[in-house]
Amino acid sequence: MKKLLRKIKPYIGMVFIYTGTLLLVLCSFFRWTPSNVPLFLSVFLILAGVCAHVAAMKSSYDER
Repeated sequence: MKKLLRKIKPYIGMVFIYTGTLLLVLCSFFRWTPSNVPLFLSVFLILAGVCAHVAAMKSSYDER
């Protein structure tokens, strides 16, 4: 289990960013914008993904 977590740790931030971006595109395409919940969720996913990606890159840099 720990090996799996070590393999996916650097990529989890990018997964959040791509998921948030996809949600924003789907909201615009299907006109889900009257409700703000998907919009806030997508912004939260993108910001969390950026923070996770920066933290993963910093920890991988510190390991060198």
